[in-house]
Amino acid sequence: MSKDICRFLLAGVLSNVVNFVCYQFLHSLGVSLFLASAVAYVAGLWASYHLGRVWVFGVRFAMTRQNKIRFLLVYAIGGLGMSLIVEVAANILGWDNKLCWLLGAAFAAINNFIGQKKFVFNEMGK
Repeated sequence: MSKDICRFLLAGVLSNVVNFVCYQFLHSLGVSLFLASAVAYVAGLWASYHLGRVWVFGVRFAMTRQNKIRFLLVYAIGGLGMSLIVEVAANILGWDNKLCWLLGAAFAAINNFIGQKKFVFNEMGK
């Protein structure tokens, strides 16, 4: 497995830890589940962006408006693609919802890795 993929996977785990810890903390303060989830998701995205920018792809990239927009676009495509895969596989094909989620998550992870590597954090994207 390449160094980029290993770092991407570790960054994903760390970003999800940030998301979960933030979610738990906000929920323990009495914040609604929806708001706690939304704020925690943004915190996880923020962590993912910064880990990708300074560590995952081996070069420290400047924090520019352009690569922030590209990052959000890549993750929006990943999230939309995942949701569509889950919806079609579960409701049209009738597959088990856990399998549908795994297929969607696999698409999102591949999309997010390639999108960050080729579109967000590359020498041409700077």
